[in-house]
Amino acid sequence: FGFFHDILATENYYVLPENPMSIDVWKLLTRYMVGQACIAECLYLDTSKPMKVLPHSAAMMPRR
Repeated sequence: FGFFHDILATENYYVLPENPMSIDVWKLLTRYMVGQACIAECLYLDTSKPMKVLPHSAAMMPRR
């Protein structure tokens, strides 16, 4: 799944870097379930997948 942590903004674009994350199911079902790990400790960066950058035109965003 993708994890969005930072958002960059320019005059014309919003840039969303999507980091490829995965869940350590074993840790989730063992350590997390008995309170020995938090949910963040069950996530890891999946380096086998590329990071995606999703640019969005600011022109498509509603203006105030």
